[in-house]
Amino acid sequence: MFCSSCGAAAEKNAAYCPECGKAMNHETPIHETPTYDEKGVMPPHPSLSPPPPYVQQMHQPYVKPPGSFDLRRFLTFEMMITPLIIKILYVAGSIIIVLIALFAMFGGISNSNFGLFFTGIFGGTIGLVAYRVYLEVMILLFKIYQELKAINKNAK
Repeated sequence: MFCSSCGAAAEKNAAYCPECGKAMNHETPIHETPTYDEKGVMPPHPSLSPPPPYVQQMHQPYVKPPGSFDLRRFLTFEMMITPLIIKILYVAGSIIIVLIALFAMFGGISNSNFGLFFTGIFGGTIGLVAYRVYLEVMILLFKIYQELKAINKNAK
């Protein structure tokens, strides 16, 4: 016999549902053996409806949103702050490289030294690319660490 409220299986003459605790209605004709569709799946009982959203959410453990700060992970060194610092250094370093290149270019123009002007253009471009590659290698090392940590966690 199945409960008409929650659909849980109960003994044939049970007075109350073992799952939800509601009184079993023995006058309502309920199929003793469930019927299956052509794929072998038992369809849900028509009188059953999903629980309200607030009931569904009550049983889920709290999960912090991605990217949120976790003090415990920070204090135990499980969370790395260096990748964030590297991203900040990239912006600051790029601005400094561009300013140095602009000073070299305008210094070359004001002194009629076009060699210094082209050095500012090419040096700034090569400096930006080299700085970006260096910082990407640093970030890559941290990503490798995170992947190895995930593999280790999944292997346990």
